[in-house]
Amino acid sequence: LEPGRVYNLTVIATDRGIPPLSTTTFAFVHVAAQKDCIPNFETYPTGNIEIDDNSVGEMIAEVHAIACGAEILYSFNYGNASYSMPGKPVLFWMDPVDGSLFLLKFPEMHVGQRIELLITAKTLSGNATVPLVIVVAEKKEENSGLITESLSIPGTIAPNLLVVPVTPDLFIDCSDYRLAEVRKCRCLMYDICIL
Repeated sequence: LEPGRVYNLTVIATDRGIPPLSTTTFAFVHVAAQKDCIPNFETYPTGNIEIDDNSVGEMIAEVHAIACGAEILYSFNYGNASYSMPGKPVLFWMDPVDGSLFLLKFPEMHVGQRIELLITAKTLSGNATVPLVIVVAEKKEENSGLITESLSIPGTIAPNLLVVPVTPDLFIDCSDYRLAEVRKCRCLMYDICIL
């Protein structure tokens, strides 16, 4: 990711509940210039991945590379950030009533544990990597379309710390994830190294 450049986070939600009480949600990051970039889901390989001995649903590899041809590597972390699948976003349930997120165990059911979705993106260029950590934990109403948040990467970034300016009335700056979890803050970033 390039400092000073604006990136967009798009959350794509599709109703998969039976009955349709929750949504199965995808997320990917794309540059602002690619506002209308739509992923081609038909090209995504599917399968299962094991996290803590639990199968948590279908995986989709290299979302941004397939969708927009950009040099982005993804890591998705869960709960206390001890689980990571580099390069592979994961499906999860989003409760349409209160916005709670749940890991998928099977396509037709969820594990039942509320999680915070942490999205880490970094450049694949030869330069030093600049981490971008986003927590998608804000309350959402039922989704059936696209939600895009713009992120501006500051020009100066301290090691292991990224400060992203956000709209104060929409997001609360939570520098401690454990505190964020207790308060159920709506956070857009935090320092992953404090965990």
